[in-house]
Order: sequence, then structure tokens, then C-alpha cells
Amino acid sequence: MSVRERCESRPERLRRSLKDHHHKQPLGQILIEKGVIDEEKLELALLAQKQAEEYPLLSEALAARGWASSEDIRRAIGYQARAAVGMKEDW
Repeated sequence: MSVRERCESRPERLRRSLKDHHHKQPLGQILIEKGVIDEEKLELALLAQKQAEEYPLLSEALAARGWASSEDIRRAIGYQARAAVGMKEDW
């Protein structure tokens, strides 16, 4: 496959992978694997997310408690997005 063909097919691969996003690794799991949080903090943040409307996103619940920085979350989301489209999974 030529470079041009790869570049032209990339948006289509991205669209397909985003439609199939349920196969991606959960954000909390990535943060655990990278040593940002532990399983107990993830469970507490997920519980807070379910119980309170003030933190509708896991990332907000983690950041509000100081357990993950905005940079940690940004990097984990980038990692997640790259993995979803089959790109190299650099942290």
C-alpha cells in the first residue's frame, strides 16, 4: 500500500473504529496500568460518578479528588484514541 493510499484510508479506518468504540480500553483501566490511580480510587470515582450528577464524567470525578491531573487524563485519552485506530500505543 502506498503512502497516499494509507493516508486516504486513514479517515475511513478512524470512522469505523469510532463506530466500534465499545472495543476500546476503558479510561480507568489505562490510568491503572500507567500507575496514575489504583483500583480502589477507580472504584470510588465510579461510585461518585453514579451517585452524583456533579461529576458526569469519570475524568471529572478523578480530577476533582486530585487523583489524576488534567495532563494524565489527556494522555490517557490520547492513548485510548490511538489504540482505537490501531496506531502505536505510546504513553
